[in-house]
Amino acid sequence: MQTVTNRQMQIIALSADGLMGKEIAARLGIAEYTVKNHKTAIFLRLGIQSTVQAVVLFVRGELGAYDGRSGRTSTTWRKQCDLDIPPPNGQNHPI
Repeated sequence: MQTVTNRQMQIIALSADGLMGKEIAARLGIAEYTVKNHKTAIFLRLGIQSTVQAVVLFVRGELGAYDGRSGRTSTTWRKQCDLDIPPPNGQNHPI
């Protein structure tokens, strides 16, 4: 199983929710440039070339389940990236 850091997993999960770099940065309280740096690190670590490829790996569970705090243990969509923020527009996205 391929691994990424907690922050990288958060960025992939938010990308899977359809958020763009600027929106991800706002949600996480970081600069958009930092999001781009994390995405570049993700691509290098996973040997991929796009955010879409990272999202596919995430949705397939190939990056492991993730709870945002204690490691890779959860199985529901929102808990895969527990950011303590509500989903956009009150939506739930079960896998």
